[in-house]
Amino acid sequence: MESILRYEIGLAVYGYEPFVEEFLIIPEKASFNRIEACLAGAPLFLHNDARWTIDCALLEGTADTSMHERIALILDTINEVAFVPDGFRPRRQQIKVAINLLCADDHNESGTKPDIIQSRPGSEGAHHWGCVEFFAECKGNKSGVSEEAQFSHALLQLARYARATVVHQIPRRHVFAIAFYRTKAIFVRLDRAGIIHSPPIDLKRDFRKFALAAAGLFALDPHSFGYDTRFSFSPPLTGTPKDLEVKRELRIKLGESLWRVLEIVCHRKCLVGRATLVLRLSRLELPSQRAVLKCIWRSNSRPDEGAQLALFKDNLGICKCRWNECGDSTEVGNKDALSSSLYMKSFKPSLPETQSITLPPDISTGSGGSSVLSFTHQETTHMSRQNRVAPVEVRVCSTILMEEAVPLWQIKRLPHLLRVLRDALVGLAGIADKGMVHRDISDGNILCDHPSLILVSDGDAEEHWDLYSNATFHTPSLREDISINDQPGNESDAESVTGQSSTSQLFDQDSDSLSDITADTQLNSLPLAWESGVISSETYQAYVQQRYDKLRCTGKLYDLEFAIKQNQLESEKRGVELTGTPAFISAALLLDTQKRHTFVHDLESIFWVLVWVLVNHTDPGKVPNEHARGVINTLCKENDEDLGNAKVSFALRPRHIAQTIRSLGNGWEAAERLVTQFAGFLRDNLYGEGEDEGDESGSWSKIKSVIDMFDESISQLPFDQAE
Repeated sequence: MESILRYEIGLAVYGYEPFVEEFLIIPEKASFNRIEACLAGAPLFLHNDARWTIDCALLEGTADTSMHERIALILDTINEVAFVPDGFRPRRQQIKVAINLLCADDHNESGTKPDIIQSRPGSEGAHHWGCVEFFAECKGNKSGVSEEAQFSHALLQLARYARATVVHQIPRRHVFAIAFYRTKAIFVRLDRAGIIHSPPIDLKRDFRKFALAAAGLFALDPHSFGYDTRFSFSPPLTGTPKDLEVKRELRIKLGESLWRVLEIVCHRKCLVGRATLVLRLSRLELPSQRAVLKCIWRSNSRPDEGAQLALFKDNLGICKCRWNECGDSTEVGNKDALSSSLYMKSFKPSLPETQSITLPPDISTGSGGSSVLSFTHQETTHMSRQNRVAPVEVRVCSTILMEEAVPLWQIKRLPHLLRVLRDALVGLAGIADKGMVHRDISDGNILCDHPSLILVSDGDAEEHWDLYSNATFHTPSLREDISINDQPGNESDAESVTGQSSTSQLFDQDSDSLSDITADTQLNSLPLAWESGVISSETYQAYVQQRYDKLRCTGKLYDLEFAIKQNQLESEKRGVELTGTPAFISAALLLDTQKRHTFVHDLESIFWVLVWVLVNHTDPGKVPNEHARGVINTLCKENDEDLGNAKVSFALRPRHIAQTIRSLGNGWEAAERLVTQFAGFLRDNLYGEGEDEGDESGSWSKIKSVIDMFDESISQLPFDQAE
């Protein structure tokens, strides 16, 4: 875990001189005067009858239980005076020494505990990371270990505790903590951009300053303390052990509407990074209205995904953003006051330059779907030995509300799957028409309209979104100036994965299970209109007008977070890692990290999505056969070069492709010709002698040739399969 933390944080550890003045000052004069008077008169802080002094004898030795108990008592005394209850901390909890290891739902976060903790109690007095409010770490005298080294190690431990906290608490934005070394203390904020801390405060020499700063921390409102106050629980938390025995709804307020959280679709487990969170929602005042919410902590140098989607608000085959906002930020008031921390030593990679670490999959697939990470695929990341200074990064929380959709693995009819993928190709053509590339196409980023949308008219569906009809989008010019350092491959977190976080235990998801079953049944019994086949059209706009004159476009591309102008990276080097999920990244990009990403590489990603869904499809109660598992294992290779070579080998062997599809034994053998044709397109345009870099001026003709393959296949499928 320490290696993972070093990788995530990447030396983004800073000292911040005005930390206390910016974050921990009590703004209300009356509250400040009351707290100051109470603390000044506290017997614990009247050592030898001197105000603002404490007995430091227990703090100046080694870090033992006596030291921990004294610091816990000091903090608890301050907390008792300053604490104000709120919806996330409804009752003051005692700050005390942590005796036992904390319970965790994620095994990566188990087997640890802070020295001092403030937490809602669990059953039989046990504490759980999902209930932690505050913690502190203590260091004492240790032979041969300097003050800097002790504080450094304390910061690394605090980072581990903070990671466990935000992983288990969906509404948590950041975490405050305190690190002690003998009589000195530093206040720490751990957020999505890194770690910042105050200068040391000596409790022996200036206890008043420490006590008032700690009081300011404990008096913070819930938002400033680190909670996303758009979230709430129903029924409310009580702060008692019974909280863990009661099923609760997690709710979130967006604009003027309140939504129930039905499912945590995706939760990227990390401390620093995008921390992608995807929630499936139901509107409280109109339960039939469903939506998907995506929250990401993006770099402020990257455009907001809501603004990206606004560029394509009239395009078919691309998801609609119904509402978005850019909210919380990790920015500090005076960035010039940030300096590389003196306590950074523990965060410097200790691995040899050629050694790598393996980041474990964050969450197992809970839906039974065919996510790549439902197999034992892991990402390997090389760590540099360079003692670089991490650039100061600011991250902004972007929130996007979209219509609910259905993943590809839930589609049980081949004609339906091909229609959805064809619609996604049309969406890609719209992106390419604006001179852009998607860069993140995967099986999870191509979705089908939910049956609740397909079964109603467009007008009725729009009425549900009237409350957001006045939402405005600031459409930017297509960015040309995003630094190569802001590529997603250079992010400190891997791509998000599908599953449920431990926070899901706090609310009831059972009430929605029946509607999910009904939706799945409806999806696979919807009538599929017969299609005439290939449409002759010289332009993207003409094709859209003819194809969708009477036919609904139900397949859509999602996640345009990394979409950029195709020519943007032409003169820049790529990062060490690539955009997207490895199983779906173009082999050409896996084998050459300097290669410019073009729309043809996006087309190849759709090819691998098609192959992936085909080999994972099975009849109910069955599993993929040995032929399918062979392809699955190939696409889950951990090494980029091995994966790229395997993909090229697959695409260059048409007979092998045909034999593989025929041997799947899942009833979808009719896709053989389409897959073979699509592979032929890749051979001609990427892996043959006539390799084409994908000039954006000719994007429509190439994408149209692939669309024609799908249109022809759809029209030629047996009639009984298309009903």
